[in-house]
Amino acid sequence: MTNEADKSEPIDVGPMRAIDVAGFLIGRRRSIERVIASKASLALGAALVGTAALAREYDAVSFVHQPQDLLAPLAASIVVSAIVFAVVRCFHAFTAIRNPSTVADDYRVFLSGYWMTAPLAWLYAIPIETMTDEISALRFNLTMLSIVSIWRVLLFARFVSVRYRVSWFAALSWVLVPCMAIAVVALFQQIMSMVSIMGGLRLTETQQILLDFRSNVFGVAFYGFIPALLLGIGLAVAIRNNAESIAIHRFRPSVLQRSTWAIPLLALLGLAVAAAYFQPARYRAARVDRMLNDGQIDEAITFMQQQGEHRFPDVWDPPPHFPTRRKPSPPISDLLSAIGRNHPDRWISDRLLVQADELLMRQFGWTQGVGDENYLRSTLFITDREALVDMQAHFEILVDIPASEKEQQRRARLLQIVKEAIPKAETN
Repeated sequence: MTNEADKSEPIDVGPMRAIDVAGFLIGRRRSIERVIASKASLALGAALVGTAALAREYDAVSFVHQPQDLLAPLAASIVVSAIVFAVVRCFHAFTAIRNPSTVADDYRVFLSGYWMTAPLAWLYAIPIETMTDEISALRFNLTMLSIVSIWRVLLFARFVSVRYRVSWFAALSWVLVPCMAIAVVALFQQIMSMVSIMGGLRLTETQQILLDFRSNVFGVAFYGFIPALLLGIGLAVAIRNNAESIAIHRFRPSVLQRSTWAIPLLALLGLAVAAAYFQPARYRAARVDRMLNDGQIDEAITFMQQQGEHRFPDVWDPPPHFPTRRKPSPPISDLLSAIGRNHPDRWISDRLLVQADELLMRQFGWTQGVGDENYLRSTLFITDREALVDMQAHFEILVDIPASEKEQQRRARLLQIVKEAIPKAETN
């Protein structure tokens, strides 16, 4: 039996205008329909993704040293959207709603809608790191990440609902299933790489906040996947029972007004001006990072001393980094020796010696962290005696380097624990 909707004339939704970009972001049906009807919306969406990448990275990385970071969001969006599209199309195919589009044309429309959510990432462009301290900035950025992620999922569910003529609730469950699966896979690897942290490492406050955030998101995605999948299947079955009179709307091709291109162009111009302000500091930071990773520690310290603290980003964590799957570079022992030779300003040693005690213990064979000093005192003697002697020598250097009173006291306690372990190791 031929469906009446298949015989109907294509719907004319009119030209796509600049206001429709904003209308799309709040889920306005007519704006969504114009995005679906306009083939040029794919190119517009790609341009918006480019501005979103710039908004994320203009004050976070050096474009000279990491140009790939500007292309990564575009590549990632293609991969993620393809996965989400495959899942949504499977659900939709089960509903038996008529879809006259080919897979290629359907994905083009799908990708257009996915990319049109990109302006939400402009919220990341707020340079909060220059307005407050590192911890407050991190909390703000994680809050923005949560808001944008939730908004984007809800908005895209609205797009899927309009495109495939299903309820918003059904579309939401179909979108959540692949998104939760992707989140579980991505976060599982990150969290597992930090398992050793839970076994005794002393986390910085930023690391603890990030670990808690990732664990919470992982928990929601992991435990929410099965309910979302079952709900999606159940709603697809319910729709199938009433799908005889439903078919996807066909639209007359919509013209994209030239004025609409002013949106990505103006965004690009504004972000380029902001990048011109922030990039020099990021360039200097990336240059120091590269020198440190290449073992040019004295040169890196000299460069930092010449430039001064105010010429580097407020939020910047130069190597060596911990935790890491690879061997930290440069070795903390080399870094301590270089600081001892150059006697840099206090801010330089503070920047370079974050978690220096953890790195030092790890370099000489202790991998269980220094978070529990009582455990460390009762167990450290099992380490090789020669390693403990080397550890003591380097801790003595570390203790002599100026730091906050709290950090100095901690380093002194760890030095004492190492000293106490040496005779026990000798007689063990």
